[in-house]
Amino acid sequence: MRRPDGRDALIAALRSELTPTRRRVSPTVATAAWLSVTALIGAMAVLGFGPLRAGWSDDLRNVPGVGLEMLAGVLTVLFVGGAVLRLSVPGVPVARTLTLAVLATCAWLGLLVVALLAETPRSTWGLRPFCWAETFLSGLPGLVLGMLLLRRRAPLHRGLCGFLTGFGAAAVPAVLMHLACIAEPGHVLVEHLVPAGLLGLVGAGVGRLVLRKV
Repeated sequence: MRRPDGRDALIAALRSELTPTRRRVSPTVATAAWLSVTALIGAMAVLGFGPLRAGWSDDLRNVPGVGLEMLAGVLTVLFVGGAVLRLSVPGVPVARTLTLAVLATCAWLGLLVVALLAETPRSTWGLRPFCWAETFLSGLPGLVLGMLLLRRRAPLHRGLCGFLTGFGAAAVPAVLMHLACIAEPGHVLVEHLVPAGLLGLVGAGVGRLVLRKV
């Protein structure tokens, strides 16, 4: 029997120090969990600040563009959320998901710009005077939850992951504000989507600070 040499002893020592680790949740499952909790918290926060505006269901049925804008917003949330968790796993292809996230966001912005230029009349009933702050604050819990999930992973692009996390978290209340606040396109762009972009910038800074380097 061969006598163990120094290399064998080193390998044996390293092996004895190994501890089992739990398998990471797949990006798909993590995305679904993050989006579900973020959407629930965002909805509770928006409703906590006040009720939905009167006549929101009539606007969805009768006002051109409102339903499409909300659909584009929902797709933006889904694709941005998918891109965040996929970016946090080195080696997982993200080009298609990231492209879909960009296209959905552009579609959302594009629909609002078209409605703004077309000067489509929309009701101003139900205006929330501090909806911009409500959108920003309602997205904060989702940003915190996303950062906690990302810290357990290994994102290569910390700033981009942080931005998408913040923007995606605030996009949830921004979509809901279509029903809670007025859906006038200029107001939506400035008071609902700009705060989502600002929370994205906050997330980018937080991501660079708290996410570990790989």
